[in-house]
Amino acid sequence: MTSQPDLSPILAAALRQSTLSSCITDAQLELPGPTIVFVNDAYCSLMNASREAVIGKTPRIMQGALTDRAVLDRLKATLAAGDTFEGETVNYRSDGRPFVNKWRIDPIRADDGTVTHFAAAQQDVTALRTFEAASEASRVIDHATRSALSVTDEPSTALAHLAVGILEATHLVLFGYGRVHVSISHPFGVDAVAGPEVKAVRDIELAIETPSIGGHIRIDMSEAEAAIVDDTAIEVVEVRASSAITMLVAAIVDRQMVGEFERQLGGSQSETADGFRIAVRHEPSFDSMEISGDWLDVVDGVSGTTLVIGDVAGHGVEAVVGMARLRSAVQVVFAGGASMRDGIIELTRFCFDHSIFSTLLVARPSANGFEIVSAGHLPPVLVSGGEAGLVGITPGPALGSVPSVDYPVTTIEAGPGAVLAMFTDGLVESRNESIDVGLEEIRRLLAAGSSDLEVLADQVMGMQRDNSVPDDTSLMLVEVSRRR
Repeated sequence: MTSQPDLSPILAAALRQSTLSSCITDAQLELPGPTIVFVNDAYCSLMNASREAVIGKTPRIMQGALTDRAVLDRLKATLAAGDTFEGETVNYRSDGRPFVNKWRIDPIRADDGTVTHFAAAQQDVTALRTFEAASEASRVIDHATRSALSVTDEPSTALAHLAVGILEATHLVLFGYGRVHVSISHPFGVDAVAGPEVKAVRDIELAIETPSIGGHIRIDMSEAEAAIVDDTAIEVVEVRASSAITMLVAAIVDRQMVGEFERQLGGSQSETADGFRIAVRHEPSFDSMEISGDWLDVVDGVSGTTLVIGDVAGHGVEAVVGMARLRSAVQVVFAGGASMRDGIIELTRFCFDHSIFSTLLVARPSANGFEIVSAGHLPPVLVSGGEAGLVGITPGPALGSVPSVDYPVTTIEAGPGAVLAMFTDGLVESRNESIDVGLEEIRRLLAAGSSDLEVLADQVMGMQRDNSVPDDTSLMLVEVSRRR
């Protein structure tokens, strides 16, 4: 009969060579116990300590300022009952560096069932928990952004949604430590805050593109709390929050601009004093952070009605703020009675001085049709007598590209029933085809479209577009309803 081999040397060797941190203590749970009687190399590496430095000590040497007392109480109660414990909390290496420790402790029993020792297996899960927290924080901000974008007609509510989401996301990457205050600034004076006021030891700027736009995450933490937090995870929140603020502020400004314009027209369609009916459509793109600065306007002035559509270069807050400033300048210039040529020259000087780069298409009703000026913008389409064609204009450079230049004025005839279609490139551009293809498609659609201006506007906006190029889309249809 073969005798059972003595497994103790084999087990000891296996534990020593294991890559999983292992520690064996005696069963004395009361102070000063328990006492460490065995550790393997992985434990020494985890603790950044030699075997000689920990043998004979208590595992309490791993505890510190952030070690959760509730977890330790549960640990003691579980082991006292002779059961297996599993849990995690913050522990500390011999040099004081914290880490999130996930560990399992099993009782070791003698033949009579008496617990003589405890065997603990530890694992540093700091990187895993940081990754999980950053991932969840990103999801929280995304969800808050979607909620905010659904109520952009109520700026204070929208900003509050996002501020609360950023607050929750920040707490996640801080593992719940410290106190956090979030503030968001809106360019037109609507602000939002979340969390208590704090004396910040860390102040993170969010999406600061102008003095009046952006936000802050202010964090009040102890040194012990800050030591466990990963800066990369905070940077994830910073980037995602900045992008969300950029998108939301852009959407709010965009919504305010369109809302104001629709109120000015008395709805989506109106008749001007000059005898022209107008239908407008605008679809903002929130599929990416590349929110553009599309805009349109109708300016009543001493020289008549001026129809305007443009696209400010750039994206996000920078683009919409540039759009707001340029729109205000356009209203001042043309409401004051400037001629088409003089008005555009004044606007390009304004854009050059303020580093705004924008295309612009301006049309003014004349006795027999329209006067049109283009600053780098796509040509309009004229629909008349069942036919549609691109207006042969000579565009000048985009606004802001040069300090001053003369812009040619194109005059076209348009009788009652004729429709002038002005639009931004989001309606016709494609990643895979020339923009000429899109222009030809919209020309054909306008030629075959409804005679009802509102229906025609819906038909144009419903045309098949390349969604791989997310962009705002603006459309203005101007119908000559009568001669002046």
